[in-house]
Amino acid sequence: MELPRRERGEELLPPGALTDLRRRLRLIAPQHDLTSVVACAFDHRTRMLPFIYADMRMAPAGVRAVGSAMADAGFNKTRIVLQQWNRKFRPSLMRLDGRIPDLFMVSSMQIHT
Repeated sequence: MELPRRERGEELLPPGALTDLRRRLRLIAPQHDLTSVVACAFDHRTRMLPFIYADMRMAPAGVRAVGSAMADAGFNKTRIVLQQWNRKFRPSLMRLDGRIPDLFMVSSMQIHT
């Protein structure tokens, strides 16, 4: 099964489109009290070489990039969860500022499509 593909020439955003989107989100973000959590899905049973040492020492870039983009867009109540350091994290029990987060995003293998 092949994933759908964009038409040639439409693969990338036009120059300045992402900056404009973030600017527009920053304008409306204060009107909404959204909380979000970005979790890095990490399965300790599937660790493999040559990353056995590094996977537990370095924070993954994918989850940090998503969390940073959310904060940059004005959603400051965003938290990232690194499961390699927090094995007991349970999405069903998560709370942010005493309430269930409005957005729950999962990052796996540092690949976002």
